Amino acid sequence: MLHDNDSVREWLNAIGVERLVVISPHLDDAVLSVAGLLRAASARAKVLTVFTEADPQHGMAWAQAAGFADAREEHAARRLEDLRAMQYLGCGHVHAGLRSGELTDEAAQGLLRGLLDNQAPEPSDALFLLPAASGGTRPYTWFQNLRNRLLRIPFGAPAHPEHQQVRDQMWKALSSRLARVGFYADLPYAWRQSDAKIQAELEARTAQPLEAIHIRGDLKDKLAATGHYPSQMRLILGQSPAYQQRVLSRPECIFLVKTPPTTGTP
Repeated sequence: MLHDNDSVREWLNAIGVERLVVISPHLDDAVLSVAGLLRAASARAKVLTVFTEADPQHGMAWAQAAGFADAREEHAARRLEDLRAMQYLGCGHVHAGLRSGELTDEAAQGLLRGLLDNQAPEPSDALFLLPAASGGTRPYTWFQNLRNRLLRIPFGAPAHPEHQQVRDQMWKALSSRLARVGFYADLPYAWRQSDAKIQAELEARTAQPLEAIHIRGDLKDKLAATGHYPSQMRLILGQSPAYQQRVLSRPECIFLVKTPPTTGTP
């Protein structure tokens, strides 16, 4: 367990990581999941958010629940929220400008070229972290819902399809590059599974051995960072401060691919 910012930086130095890129499906996922890591590694960290634009055909119900007239208005506000969160954490950020369904193979490769400044071969000192797309696929049974309420366990959710798409598309794009790759347990979905189960599913999917690294970030700092997304936190974590603290106090977990890449892009 890495307990403070210094130990996180020492770990990154020990494994030779000079640049950290956290790939976030939406405009809050990275901060919800790894705000502690981003804070500790802010001088070398950048967040790439993939789906930053509204699809006018979808998302109306969520946008209205968040207090907006439509999805366009919601996403405009969320981009500003994300900018403030990145400024608070002190790390860089890139908004990919994609809508749902626009992350093609070509788009994924273009995003990577832009992040790595079109360098060839890609530097091996970069670490890319992808969402684990944790949470499983099945909804809770009535018994599980009852148990969660009685034990006051934070509710996770089945893995979001766009998290799965980002994980799989970016893993495919990175698989032949020199940059190192890992995954992060993504909140709130990760509450449905143990870290060991998430790791086992990732190892089966990628056919790669993984090393789990746990980080315990400062809870007050994480609450402040996620507080920069006021339009979303009420819907995601509810209005109870105690519940929010329980979810965000879960240690962050990184699943690092053990086998270093050995070949560059063909």
